[in-house]
Amino acid sequence: MLKTQQEKKVVKNIVTPGPKGSEVTITTYTVDPKTGKVTENVGKPVVTPAGKTIVKVGTKEKVVTKVLEPEVEYVKDPTREKGSENIVTPGPKGSEVTTTTYTVDPKTGKVTENVGKPVVTPAGKNYC
Repeated sequence: MLKTQQEKKVVKNIVTPGPKGSEVTITTYTVDPKTGKVTENVGKPVVTPAGKTIVKVGTKEKVVTKVLEPEVEYVKDPTREKGSENIVTPGPKGSEVTTTTYTVDPKTGKVTENVGKPVVTPAGKNYC
């Protein structure tokens, strides 16, 4: 018989927007004092690039533990009468632990699941 213990949490991505970029162009005007003609002087644009938006993706490892129940082994006991109630000596439970980790591609945000090899602690035996 297997029993499974698993902790599962729903985690939303955390988005931290980067600073917005800007482009500033300075325009000045000169007036000819003799003619009154206005001349526009457009400067070169000054560009401030936008910052990066950071998205934190939930990648906490997931650990799944399966409880392994002990097997039952019947042992002959010549000191007891036939038909008497069985005496059960319980054995220790075992476990199978699997850890899953996650990696994130920093360019695409794609999350890749990496399932580890199970670590098994064998169960003992119940003796009857």
